[in-house]
Amino acid sequence: MAFVPRIGLGVYQLRGEDCFRACVAALEARYRHIDTAQLYGNEAEVGRVTKKYLLQQQQSQTNETAPAKRGHILDETTKMGRTDGGAEKTYRSAPRSVWRVAGDDGDRDRDGYYVDLLLVHRPVEKLRELWAALERLRSEGKVKAVGVSNFGIEALEEMRAYAGVCLTALREPD
Repeated sequence: MAFVPRIGLGVYQLRGEDCFRACVAALEARYRHIDTAQLYGNEAEVGRVTKKYLLQQQQSQTNETAPAKRGHILDETTKMGRTDGGAEKTYRSAPRSVWRVAGDDGDRDRDGYYVDLLLVHRPVEKLRELWAALERLRSEGKVKAVGVSNFGIEALEEMRAYAGVCLTALREPD
């Protein structure tokens, strides 16, 4: 992912079919970025839309039934906000977000799944452990880019001491 599209759909507080329909409407309106988070509890709905949308794109280009490659068609962001009890446990739990956002329903090999941007939702205790898990996911190709959201200058400066990759920092407007 070279950039985050300027306009995207944030699905905070949307649940179930409301979330699904909002995502479908956004994609039909040519939005190419959907932003979710573990905290929102709607990654699976975003994943259902992702799977459906990419399948439609593939079928409109060819008559095959395999989902299309995302590439420049759709950018997805999700955010993590907890460490789940240590670096290794956090690392093992993070892919669940990736799978949900990718539309996993257990019918395909999970090795091809990825999220475009995985963010730390806000500064948390044990941030170093959480960041290490995100960097590992990035190095394995499960995440295209990692970064932080809602961090102040002080927290960003602290991270510079241990972040092994360039930070992507996003600030949500207040």
